Amino acid sequence: MSALWSAHVLAKDGCRVVIELRGIHPDSGEFQSAKRFALRLLYDEAYRYEPDLALKSRGPLGDAITLDQTFDDAFIDANVDRFVESVAVDVQKPRLDVGALRDRLDREVTGLGLRPDDREAWSTAWNERWDAFWADSANLPVAIYAIDVTDPQWLAHLEVSDTWESAAY
Repeated sequence: MSALWSAHVLAKDGCRVVIELRGIHPDSGEFQSAKRFALRLLYDEAYRYEPDLALKSRGPLGDAITLDQTFDDAFIDANVDRFVESVAVDVQKPRLDVGALRDRLDREVTGLGLRPDDREAWSTAWNERWDAFWADSANLPVAIYAIDVTDPQWLAHLEVSDTWESAAY
């Protein structure tokens, strides 16, 4: 599964964690304020893979929920309030208009004198610009999430400055 988001813990105090979230993939979508999204985001770091690819919990949240349960909408809906009290989202830079970005890159590549019917040269030039855009964090959508959990143990696996990629949805 491709990563959609890049998360960075800015602060943690008691039952609250503050996370900077960046959209790192064109399919990341809008920033969500749903508790289910926040729980899935927090859970990403609640386990790790061992060298033999066995899952190992990194704390109480990883003990309380299995990875499979995070993909089970019925389970999440029935249990999310047990873990997440509230979610506040402050969008700093909104979601990209990917269609407008593609149009811009088309114009840039055309400005180099390349034409779409020269598939190899066009694709190479276009993909270089696409990759460079997504590699520059200043271009990416960003929001600050303040997530309050029902018990500080659900944040035990997180520390200030932790970063990870997420496919939370």
